[in-house]
Amino acid sequence: MDETKRRMLELLKNKSFKQGEFTLASGKKSDFFIDCKEVTLMAQGLLYSGLIFFDFIKRWYLCGSYKVDYLVGVPLGGCTIVDATAFVCSLNKIDMNILYIRDTKKNHGTKQRIEGLKSIHKGNKVILIEDVVTTGGSSINAIRVLHDAGLKVECVLTLIDRLEGGSENIKNKTGVYLYSIFTRNNFIKEIDSKNEVIK
Repeated sequence: MDETKRRMLELLKNKSFKQGEFTLASGKKSDFFIDCKEVTLMAQGLLYSGLIFFDFIKRWYLCGSYKVDYLVGVPLGGCTIVDATAFVCSLNKIDMNILYIRDTKKNHGTKQRIEGLKSIHKGNKVILIEDVVTTGGSSINAIRVLHDAGLKVECVLTLIDRLEGGSENIKNKTGVYLYSIFTRNNFIKEIDSKNEVIK
């Protein structure tokens, strides 16, 4: 693990990782919770996010046929990561514009679900970015919205995969692969070191 990832993981463990009884966005009950926004809304965490995701984007972008047109943020957690990543891309002379997907269609103005829609063209390739994936429900919904707009989702990239079926659900329901920077296992070791029972 490189130094930037190590520092990011340390921040997530210290500020985002919590134990207790929680209800997740998916409706599932869990004995731990990782609130990435506690870190990605910090200046330092935002910088690390941009650098880490840029490293992935750079390798993807430079693979010829995998040139990507947009990074797409899933609200709320994915939006700051998308902003930071696009900024670092720009500093490294890779132009990477961004789109946001609303939870629901707005009921005023243009009434659109995708912000930045005017600039896109059918067939544009995008990478969808999340902060945490559990069952994959929000990613699946976002992919369907993007597909309906004529966009091709190359992959989903998340900061943390909780390893609770999200990757499989996304692949089975949309054909899109999930890649993660960290997984549940990076945090389970933290629980093990405290001799807590893992369910």
